[in-house]
Amino acid sequence: MRKFIPPSKNPKVSVIIAAYNGEKYISDAIESVFNQTYENIEVIVIDDGSTDNTAERIKLYLSRVKYLYQDNAGVANARNSAIQNSQGEFIAFLDHDDIWLPVKIERQVDYFLKNSQSKFVHTPVRYINHLGEIIEPSGYWGKLKFNGEVKDVKEIFMHFAMLQSTMMIKKEIFDEIGLWDQAFTSGDGYDLCLRIALKYTLGFINEPLALYRLHDSNISKNEIRFDLAKIMVVEKFLASEPNSYKIIGKRNINTRLFNLYSEMAGNILWINRDYDEAGKYFWKAYKKRPTNLNVLKNFIWSLLTSSQRKNLSWYKNKFKMMLMPK
Repeated sequence: MRKFIPPSKNPKVSVIIAAYNGEKYISDAIESVFNQTYENIEVIVIDDGSTDNTAERIKLYLSRVKYLYQDNAGVANARNSAIQNSQGEFIAFLDHDDIWLPVKIERQVDYFLKNSQSKFVHTPVRYINHLGEIIEPSGYWGKLKFNGEVKDVKEIFMHFAMLQSTMMIKKEIFDEIGLWDQAFTSGDGYDLCLRIALKYTLGFINEPLALYRLHDSNISKNEIRFDLAKIMVVEKFLASEPNSYKIIGKRNINTRLFNLYSEMAGNILWINRDYDEAGKYFWKAYKKRPTNLNVLKNFIWSLLTSSQRKNLSWYKNKFKMMLMPK
């Protein structure tokens, strides 16, 4: 069993900013770290092969940051490289287009000092637009309602809504559960938190301490991308964790998969109008809940040709008109 090591009284925090084509916002992110009220900070900015002027922006801060560059390999790979080059007792992650409030690190370090056996803590976020103005998001982002202390991995499995820029993690935990999974281009935070929650409670400070920026670059990567990422993470967890059905429960797992598959199918139809691809996920959803006739109807509808759907819709509308009172 790993020996428990309490945090030091003034622990160093390594702040890792992974940047890719972040010339518009990287300065705001770095400045928000410099504005922290907590002082024992190491700032590592890793440029994941940017092709814009990100490197030029970072050069302005070389006297105060450790700058790393690598050929483009993905954000998970970049974070892992920075972790391996860090010296802090705690690791905090900040995306290049997000901002921290000045007391973010201070509040989280204080949490660890008061909860010495904790390994992880996160906070809520506020959302900002490309101008840095506070907004109330809709769509996928508006659905991220879960916040709180996670005492059971089942809670993470069923309701994940944590963003990387809110997390602070004790560095030693990466030796136990591994680094960020580089197989994921999205959803890697979900995967990491599931692995941590198998062993530890995920702490929570009920105060928005990070500002998550919504702009064209992340909004345009539509809901299908996020749906697919969640599905991949959940399926990986079920395949790799032998006790997953015992821990989560078969009914909960089927509910989670049904919701993910049916939401994916609906978004594919709504966004891409791809009946063939949507049908695959309607069928997956139906297998998890065979009593749901609406999903079965949608699956059968997806099997029809375009002309068949058009003809059936015509007859359906005709029949409705016949039933209307005159």
